[in-house]
Amino acid sequence: MIDKLKNLKHAVQAVILNEYGEVLAVSRKDNHNDFGLVGGKKDDCDFKLEHAIVREIKEETGLFVREKDLQLIFSMHSGNYMGYTYLVKEWYGEIETDEPHVVKWTSIEEVMNGSFGYWNALVWESLASMGIEVYSERQEALKELSKLGQAQDVNYVDGTILCRSKGCANESMEYSKYCPECYDEEYHSYYNNED
Repeated sequence: MIDKLKNLKHAVQAVILNEYGEVLAVSRKDNHNDFGLVGGKKDDCDFKLEHAIVREIKEETGLFVREKDLQLIFSMHSGNYMGYTYLVKEWYGEIETDEPHVVKWTSIEEVMNGSFGYWNALVWESLASMGIEVYSERQEALKELSKLGQAQDVNYVDGTILCRSKGCANESMEYSKYCPECYDEEYHSYYNNED
């Protein structure tokens, strides 16, 4: 058992949030539609895990982060790796990189749909348990529907709200609610006393 630990590798990830709660994500170098958290493997030159994540953030995004602005929020063993995820409380600089990937602010769903989606979903649960709000397309859709009075049991699939209205692009026979656009068409005149 102890011998397995000798060969254990370490990976680090960073949750960097903007003022809107969007997550800074990077694409895979070979697939610019597959996004995940900023991060990578701990190199031999990294004396500590914090050195590794500071280096990875700089390489992948161009942002500068101080070690004192990192907070470990999640760790887990998987395969031959022990992974550590840090929340970045403050950063400096502008996003720019020479690496062959895309860097962008996005929703938590996009990183949960990427190659490391299972890990990122667990990170999101950890953030939620800490009371940290992260931008979620699903949560925003629920808020919009809540304003319209139909937020219970929203059927939200792959970024699309399904709708019961015949002819709607989001039509689904298994769904009993309207999408916001069809709801407006169906009930706008009723609620505004228009004929």
